[in-house]
Amino acid sequence: MNYEDRLTRLETSNKRLRRLSACCVAAAALAVLTGARGDDIADVIRTRKLELIGINGPALLSMSVDVRGLINFKSREGRTLLAVGHNSEGGGNIVTFDSKGTPLVRLDATTGGGGSIETYGRKGEPAVGINIIEASGAGAVATYGDSGNRMIVIGSTENGRGTIASFDRGGQVTSQWPY
Repeated sequence: MNYEDRLTRLETSNKRLRRLSACCVAAAALAVLTGARGDDIADVIRTRKLELIGINGPALLSMSVDVRGLINFKSREGRTLLAVGHNSEGGGNIVTFDSKGTPLVRLDATTGGGGSIETYGRKGEPAVGINIIEASGAGAVATYGDSGNRMIVIGSTENGRGTIASFDRGGQVTSQWPY
């Protein structure tokens, strides 16, 4: 399966997860609105953690305040399928997971204008990364081998010229254009 097929498959999976998350948010809003009657309407609800429980028991939506302020959408088995929060750089991030808890796609943003989109293989190893370098605003695309090691990078040099580099399994440059 080539990278284009993998990306198409990941995009389809991501669309399904977005629909699921929209349904969960709509269901949560509906539950709050239909439960509010008369004088018992609260102006503010304060809690450290909120979980919406499915009919069979496990939490399907979990919102918590910790260091990162996470919102997790979960499977019936309790595994996270989608996590929304902020990263260690202070920017936002979204991560989608498969049914076993392995990350599939990660979107990150930094407060300084950088960011990345990364896709992962079956075992959670990096497959493709698209990055914006915060300092210069330049972009780069990297593909990774089956063990998560960088294989090809398309980007720009420090002097602003375009470049393509390939790497061996040990991470050493094997060829680069231009030289």
